Amino acid sequence: MLKLVFALVFLALASGQTIRPNISDTFKSEIDVEFHDVDGLHFGDGLWDCDYANDMAVENYTLDEGGKKRMVEVLQRYDMKEVFEINSYGHHDCSHRTVSGHLSSVFGFLKNSTYRGEQQYHHRTYQMWGVEARGIIVEVGIENATPDRPYIFRRKHAADETFYFFRSFNATEPPASVFAIPSDCR
Repeated sequence: MLKLVFALVFLALASGQTIRPNISDTFKSEIDVEFHDVDGLHFGDGLWDCDYANDMAVENYTLDEGGKKRMVEVLQRYDMKEVFEINSYGHHDCSHRTVSGHLSSVFGFLKNSTYRGEQQYHHRTYQMWGVEARGIIVEVGIENATPDRPYIFRRKHAADETFYFFRSFNATEPPASVFAIPSDCR
């Protein structure tokens, strides 16, 4: 089976075709973040982890806004039917809301995505796949040699745009400790 996968990847690379991404919704990762809005361009870093089978996900990063540090944490605990959000200077001011259903698939949109061509970010070229619906664009950038590993995740709304650059991406279950409810939300 593994030989077949390598053979298909090799054939696609040799023929210049791109390969549709097949990315796990359970992962642990380290990210660099670029956030564009009316106030400018802000950079940050942190983590984005997801345990899809257990209905938990977390984005946790710090943005540098002209010397001020803005803490962003979005903890989705669909197993508890709650989402907790911190978006403030200093790790406080938690808001939470009740949710129903199950955690949305991070990369589920790829089933309906279209190939958007090659794009270059930070001096590297990626194969971009995406969808657009109701004015929101979601894209993933991969390299053909590793179609199961994202390098870029882009989310664009009318008022802002966020790029997540994956420094690391491991399709393994994250430790439960990353899904702990922040102390400011208790």
